[in-house]
Amino acid sequence: MKKFLFFILFCLITTPCFAEFTITVSKTNLKEGEGFKVYLRQQDKKEDIDLTKFNDDFHIISQGTSQNITNINGNIKRVYETILTLVPKRTGKIEIPAIYTKTQHTKPVLITVSPATDSVQSENGETKTLFFVKSSINKKNPVVSEQLVYTVKLYLTLDSALIDGMIVPPQSEGAFVEAFGDATHYQEQYKGQAYNVYEHKFLVFPQRAGKVVLSAPTFKGAISDPESFEQNNVDALFGYSNPFSQIFGQKEVVLKAQEITLDVAESKYIPAYKVDVEETISPQNADDTYYTGDAITRTITIQASGVHSGALPEINFAPLKDFKQYPGQSNTQELTDNRGIVGVKTKQIVFIPTNAGALTLPELKIDWLDIKTGKVKQAVLPAKSIRVLSKEPVEEKTDVSTTEQTKTTDITLPKSILEMEGPISAKKMLAYGAGVGFLIALFLFGLVLFIKKQYEKMKNREKIPNIKTACAFGNTKKIAEILLLKTKKQFPDKNIQTLTDIKGLYDSAEFDEQIDLLNEALYSSTQHLFDGKDFYKIYKKIKPKKVKAEKKSLLPPLYPM
Repeated sequence: MKKFLFFILFCLITTPCFAEFTITVSKTNLKEGEGFKVYLRQQDKKEDIDLTKFNDDFHIISQGTSQNITNINGNIKRVYETILTLVPKRTGKIEIPAIYTKTQHTKPVLITVSPATDSVQSENGETKTLFFVKSSINKKNPVVSEQLVYTVKLYLTLDSALIDGMIVPPQSEGAFVEAFGDATHYQEQYKGQAYNVYEHKFLVFPQRAGKVVLSAPTFKGAISDPESFEQNNVDALFGYSNPFSQIFGQKEVVLKAQEITLDVAESKYIPAYKVDVEETISPQNADDTYYTGDAITRTITIQASGVHSGALPEINFAPLKDFKQYPGQSNTQELTDNRGIVGVKTKQIVFIPTNAGALTLPELKIDWLDIKTGKVKQAVLPAKSIRVLSKEPVEEKTDVSTTEQTKTTDITLPKSILEMEGPISAKKMLAYGAGVGFLIALFLFGLVLFIKKQYEKMKNREKIPNIKTACAFGNTKKIAEILLLKTKKQFPDKNIQTLTDIKGLYDSAEFDEQIDLLNEALYSSTQHLFDGKDFYKIYKKIKPKKVKAEKKSLLPPLYPM
């Protein structure tokens, strides 16, 4: 009998049991998206734990370790703990399988995950809404490029608080999404219950017609949970309790709102809340009187609420018989107001009158779609009447008598030094030699300066990269940089700042069209295809446009100061 008891005791001591490596979960009934904690405890012996078993059905949000040592009457016990925060990947009954170390393993644990709703079942059986996320959009049937406002709200009961977290915005292959403004916090009634609401807004710009699906935005973070007592229960296992655990209890959550489908239509007009066009004229003469050959600079600005600047039309005028036109500087920028984005495009166009009389600077009309009313409207920059006076050229008069006298008068050349009468003194000879030597030295000094200047010019000459390589790879940014460098070098007298300034300098309409395509590929909010190989084929054939010579007195500088 004693031998049998000794054998049983020996087995208990030497055989691993579940008590030495255990698993505890904070709760077994969960809501979809709700996190919970898993505590893996090893006693007296710490071994590596295989956590890969969790990856199939759970997101591992966080991981930590702790160690507890107790000494009771010289009996030292060590407990090693691995703490995981998990969020289920699906609903239904999910089994946490046995978790293994090298010599031990835990028992499986079964949890139940219910579908996400606006409410959860509290422990006393009452239905209480604790937290949820909702999304909405101001319009589901927009047109291409129309600005939409997408709102995501996180709802928390008043006895809960947001500890940490972030909103993952909706994603879509057929729309461009960007954050708008700062998050706001306020209280709101929902189904008869008061909530703390954390609101985030995004701007959505559809990029193609048809069905466009916006994925469900997601909140990932941690909120306080006054009904969460798992930390208290865990502490009790170690022989002490934390009196603040009820106040600072928290739970990690991954909450998803609903996805939204848009039905997008085509539109040949700019969709906007408002479009304004204005201009400034320089020089601004009080009586609107100018002279032929004067440079009149019109700086025109388009400002559209709810439109990206890349979607705004180009500012151009048809050729005029009484004016020459020169494109000037242009730029774009993005502003914001309380409704969203405000696109701004500015361009300078120089008009030079070639005829005198009562002339008119042309008007500019822009058709746009009012997204509030659905009606097509027109923004108009009115024409401007000016009076142009003729600036007569000044002809240089020539004195005929003087010219004739110059032709008929005999010119007496000075005698050479050898033919001069009288002996030349040594003092004069020395003076002549010094003068000649000074002239030679001055010539050599100037020659040295000229050579040095040419050497520095060649040394500092800017090396322009090969545009052929950039075109072969379709690198639109590099193509634009090289093109600007080459054109500035070829036309040093032109004020070339943008690609638009290059248009009209070469004898190829196809090349001007390629400049427009390159501009669209660089600056438009929509995706434009640009073929670098086609661009290079046209680029190789271009030649500077021949300009008829004009009298300098008739044309002032293109950009007068």
